[in-house]
Amino acid sequence: MRSGSHLAASGYRRLLVGGSSLYVGGWALRAIWRAGHPEFKTRGPQELVIHAPMWLAAIVLILAAAWAIAARTTERGYFIVLGAGAMNLAAELWHAWAHYHYQEYSLAHGLIRATAIVGVLAVAVVLVEGRRPQRRKMTS
Repeated sequence: MRSGSHLAASGYRRLLVGGSSLYVGGWALRAIWRAGHPEFKTRGPQELVIHAPMWLAAIVLILAAAWAIAARTTERGYFIVLGAGAMNLAAELWHAWAHYHYQEYSLAHGLIRATAIVGVLAVAVVLVEGRRPQRRKMTS
């Protein structure tokens, strides 16, 4: 039988993997959609629909990291996932606002990419740390 803390760890780790998969899937969907619509005007409210999976993924990653931190996990990467996810969501919202109002959004694109890279690296750290056996403190 699994302990309560093990079940929680399994839950937020699954949420982390699910959010990461959704984010990667969102980027792939966006690339495929854009390849099939080369004439599409990239500014304006129509562009926002294709970004929805990435917004949802950022929210899921923030929730997974917050849950892990609240559960006092020992994996350090969750703090970075939380920060990168929050910054990524803010950049995505800025990007959405810029698209909707036909404003310049290249700086938002750069921030989205940078926070996505940091987030991917942090998720990798969490998953690698989670696979390592816990070290037990020696008592004298």
